Amino acid sequence: PAWNLWQMVQTQWRVGMALVGLDYAAIFKVAELHGMEMTPQIFRGLQTLEFDTLEEQSRKLENKE
Repeated sequence: PAWNLWQMVQTQWRVGMALVGLDYAAIFKVAELHGMEMTPQIFRGLQTLEFDTLEEQSRKLENKE
């Protein structure tokens, strides 16, 4: 379920000079729209995917400098 929701929320990033993090309010709305119950396990899964994405972005930015 976390992966399915992850696929649906890829346009829900907060952005500064780079990705900052997911817009959690929007993610809860997307889950609700699709009839998904946001459980602690799904939320932790999303946070793990978010963290991995932000870490990958950070590595890419470091390599450009």
